[in-house]
Amino acid sequence: MHLKLTPPEDSSPLHLATIKVTSDPVRGVANPLDLALPVRPRNYIVGIRPMVAGGHFTQNSIARFDVVVLDGEGKRRGIEDLSYQIYEQGRSFDW
Repeated sequence: MHLKLTPPEDSSPLHLATIKVTSDPVRGVANPLDLALPVRPRNYIVGIRPMVAGGHFTQNSIARFDVVVLDGEGKRRGIEDLSYQIYEQGRSFDW
């Protein structure tokens, strides 16, 4: 079986295609598990990895990240118009 799955037109970076096979238990064919496969993006995808063990930064520390841009074939690409926005996430508890 060959499937051609095209990425959706929206700007969401990752999508999974779930393949579900149903069978006839009367004939003795079992229902296999679903198979989820990534759908490659048309343009590129950005990967971000924290440069700290465990992915958690200590309070008031400098947060550093590795950033990579991959094309639809999974090859590294340079991109000139990549922009980002930083959000601060904080928690405060009163006991």
